[in-house]
Amino acid sequence: MTALRQSVSGGALRRIKIHAMGLLVAFFLALSYFAAQGFSEKIGERDTARAIYGWTQTAIIFNDLIHELQRERGLSSGLIVDFHAELTRGFHLKLTHRFMRTV
Repeated sequence: MTALRQSVSGGALRRIKIHAMGLLVAFFLALSYFAAQGFSEKIGERDTARAIYGWTQTAIIFNDLIHELQRERGLSSGLIVDFHAELTRGFHLKLTHRFMRTV
């Protein structure tokens, strides 16, 4: 070690230390940049996931609404058919009674 110190003057050793510190600072700056970029991507992914979750909840609500409307349509269709059957039966009974009176 002493041989190295003797061959390298004080100014040269100081330049090596400054260059090493500069490289270390550059390395940490690059590392910080890539870490920040990774965090930024994760935040974007989180925001996208939240938006997808919101749209999924909206789709579920609309699906339930459409299902209820279809059920209501089926029930009202059944009631209309039953009502029509009652009207028709009543109409046929009246026709039957009218024809029976004429006979």
